[in-house]
Amino acid sequence: MATRQGTQRQAPQHGLTRPPVVFDAPIRLWHWAFAGSLTVSLVTGLADDVALMDVHLGAGYCVLGLLLFRLGWFVWGGRHSRAAAYVVTPRRLLSQLRGHSEPTSAHTPFGALLLFALWSLVVVQAKVAPEPDHGGRSVRDWEPS
Repeated sequence: MATRQGTQRQAPQHGLTRPPVVFDAPIRLWHWAFAGSLTVSLVTGLADDVALMDVHLGAGYCVLGLLLFRLGWFVWGGRHSRAAAYVVTPRRLLSQLRGHSEPTSAHTPFGALLLFALWSLVVVQAKVAPEPDHGGRSVRDWEPS
């Protein structure tokens, strides 16, 4: 069976083809950890309960740590995880809008832009998050248990 690169690959015995694995294990784990940490942070933040502040802050620090890991993996990670796979140019954006974009194993140009927007919003939210007022106690008055 021929692949896109023109190399030959053995067909599986059972007749089913297996899709290629594009993103490596650290990125797959990162995606789930990032989604889970954001969910925990959102739920505990919206709960408006000072008792959950330990969990909320822990989830926030986890999110920031995961973003730092992803930034490093963006530079030193696998081929599909590096910055070169996320090049966004006006030409590629217009091509995707017209429905003529070339197939890619990484994110599409608009997918990459949304990815950068999400990461930026998370960093901004962590930096300038409003401090809730809990009956005269703000987050600054809170002491870890």
